[in-house]
Amino acid sequence: MEKAAYEWLVTLHEIDRWREPLGDRFYELTYSQFLDNPRSHLQQLCTFLELDSPRSWLDEAVARIRSPKTPQQLHLKLPPAMTTAFDDYQKRYQFANLAEVKTE
Repeated sequence: MEKAAYEWLVTLHEIDRWREPLGDRFYELTYSQFLDNPRSHLQQLCTFLELDSPRSWLDEAVARIRSPKTPQQLHLKLPPAMTTAFDDYQKRYQFANLAEVKTE
């Protein structure tokens, strides 16, 4: 899990690094936002990408979206610096699980 957490942190850091240089060419959509209103967010994404979003396609796409499983409480132990960065992103994206500092 530590490797996956590290890769997630690197990816989010790169997203943050490119957010400003890309300006209005950057589109961010979180998983929780998408699940809250998939039809609206799919339409917005298609508009951003300058793609058509026919009603039949939207109906089919929304019908395929499944509700997420109940989040499991993870007990992730990370090195101190990673714990801080991981928890900062978890809070920013409103994810429940926070890491614990690895003491071993």
